[in-house]
Amino acid sequence: MFVRNAYIKNFRNIDFINADFSKGHNIFLGNNGEGKTNLLEAIFFSCMNRSFRTRIISELKNNAKSKESDNRIYTKTDIDYGNFSRQVENCVDGRKRTIKVDNVEESSEYLIDNNNFVTFVPDDLKILKNDPVYRRKFLNEICSQIFPGYYKNLIKYRKILNNRNCLLKNNKPFELWDDLLIECAQFILAKRSECIDFLKKTIPISYSKLSSGKEIVEIEYKGDFNISKQDLKESKYNDIKNGYTCIGPHRDDIIMRINKNEFRKTASQGQFRTAVFALKMAQADILWKIKKDRPVIILDDVFSELDRERKQKLLKFLEGIYQTFISSNYLEDEILEKMTEKKIFFIREGRFEKERVFQTK
Repeated sequence: MFVRNAYIKNFRNIDFINADFSKGHNIFLGNNGEGKTNLLEAIFFSCMNRSFRTRIISELKNNAKSKESDNRIYTKTDIDYGNFSRQVENCVDGRKRTIKVDNVEESSEYLIDNNNFVTFVPDDLKILKNDPVYRRKFLNEICSQIFPGYYKNLIKYRKILNNRNCLLKNNKPFELWDDLLIECAQFILAKRSECIDFLKKTIPISYSKLSSGKEIVEIEYKGDFNISKQDLKESKYNDIKNGYTCIGPHRDDIIMRINKNEFRKTASQGQFRTAVFALKMAQADILWKIKKDRPVIILDDVFSELDRERKQKLLKFLEGIYQTFISSNYLEDEILEKMTEKKIFFIREGRFEKERVFQTK
C-alpha cells in the first residue's frame, strides 16, 4: 500500500493541509517544535483512526480552533493498494468518531486489518534500553498484526491473569483460573515462537546491511514456549509468596546481543538506533511476506545520532521497497541527492512552506 494524498484539518497545530505524496521517500524538514511529528502522526491517524503517540484522542485536537463552529478533527486520505484504491475519511467530533471507506461507514477493525504501518519514534529505543515490558509490547504488536486471534487472546489472557492475581493477593483459592490461563498462554506462546524464528533469521541480515558488517547480532527468547499445569503447580509457592503469577508469557523477555554481549551493557547510541531499526525492518518484512502487502514506514527523528554512512545505508535499505515518511531537522545535500524517488517538504508552524516544496526523481 501507499498513501497517495492526505487532507488534514484541525489536527494538533495543523489548521489545514492537503498534499500529494511520493511512492518513495517523503521528507519533512524543519526546526524543533514546528510540527514535523504532528504531520507524521496525522498521516498515521488518517489511515488508522488512532495515534502512535497517545491513546487520548482529545489530545489530537487543535486547541487554537476549540472555540470555532467547526473544530472537528477531519482527515480524508487516498490509499493505493496496487490493484485498487480506497478513500478513507475520519472525523472526531467531541466524543463521536466516524470512519468511512468510499463513503460507507466502517469500524476501526477494518483499518487495522487492511492498512499496515511500521513506526520508528524516539521512544522505541526503550525496546532495547529499558525493562522487558517494552520488548514484550514490541513482540505483541508484531504478532497482533500477522496472526488472527492473537490480540483477542492477549486481552483475554490479561483479564484472566488479573483475576488470578487478585485472588492471590487476597489469599483466596486461585486454581480455578489455571486451565483458562494455560489455554490462552499456549496460543500466545505458539505464535511468539513462530515470530521469534522469523526474527532470528531476519534481524542479523538487516543489521548487517545497516552497519559495517563487522558486528554479529543475535536474538533469543528468554522464557519457555510451553506452560502446563505442572509448571503452575511448581510455581504455586512463589505465586502465593509474591502475590502474583510468576510464570507465563507476561514474564518473558527478548535478549539481543552484539558480538555475544547484551546490547544494554555495551552498545553505543548509534548501535542502539541501528538495532532498533533492524527490529522494525524485520517487522516490515514479516508483514510483507505473511500479509502480502508492503507496509508504509514512518520514521520520526531517526537520524539524530547516526553518522552519515549509517544514514545512507538506512535510506538505501528502504529505497524502492517501501513508501516512507521521514522527519528530520537536517539532512545533508549529498544524502538527499542520492535518493532516486523523493518529495521534500519544509515545515513551519504546522504548514508546508509552499515556496520551498520541491520534488525530484
